[in-house]
Amino acid sequence: MKSDIITIARKELARFFSNKTSACIAIVLPGLLIYAMWSFMGTALSDGTKADETKMPTIAVVNFPASIEPLTADFEIIHLDVAPEGDDIRAAIKQKEYGAVVVFPEDFDAAVTQRLLTRDGAAPHVGVFYDSTQSESGTTFSLFKAVLDGYKASLVDD
Repeated sequence: MKSDIITIARKELARFFSNKTSACIAIVLPGLLIYAMWSFMGTALSDGTKADETKMPTIAVVNFPASIEPLTADFEIIHLDVAPEGDDIRAAIKQKEYGAVVVFPEDFDAAVTQRLLTRDGAAPHVGVFYDSTQSESGTTFSLFKAVLDGYKASLVDD
């Protein structure tokens, strides 16, 4: 019985490989199609996710503290006098006027100093508003969050 299976397998493989067209269609063509499809998809996806490296992220800031200013050299900062309302923030970010809106408390530096001296009370709340559906806005948020995390780490003793 084992020899019958081997005989049948040998016969079928010989028939398959003797016909050049069927061997090419079954072996070569799928490889070429997979390569072409993945090359196209890779190019399309990488072009869609590339950020414009020449453009600096734009952030609108309310009550911008002097202690954060040296850390934001990589951002284009727009100073606002009053915090915009929710719909105004959404509209401005959708129209790509700026990538994010950051609202600091009026007494941010004083609150940070007080917290460092007394080790008591809550840390000041910084509101960062962005549109998570836009890649540029999400990138701006991530970069500014890294700035705030770096500022926080510089204040805390190890």
